[in-house]
Amino acid sequence: MGKRAVDYLTTTRGISRSRLVFVNGGYRETNAFELWLVPQGAEPPRPTPSLSPDQLRPAPRRAHDD
Repeated sequence: MGKRAVDYLTTTRGISRSRLVFVNGGYRETNAFELWLVPQGAEPPRPTPSLSPDQLRPAPRRAHDD
């Protein structure tokens, strides 16, 4: 998900890769991707995970994961 966003922003929208900052937001019940526009020099948003690592369960295998 993140790679597609980077490709779009850099290739289609012409944003320099050096302007992109990635923050690991932790774990949530569902996959999520947030894109924040933050002024240069401002603090990035803080992660808001809703699960701790000890609450994680392995996802079921899918047929194409072989």
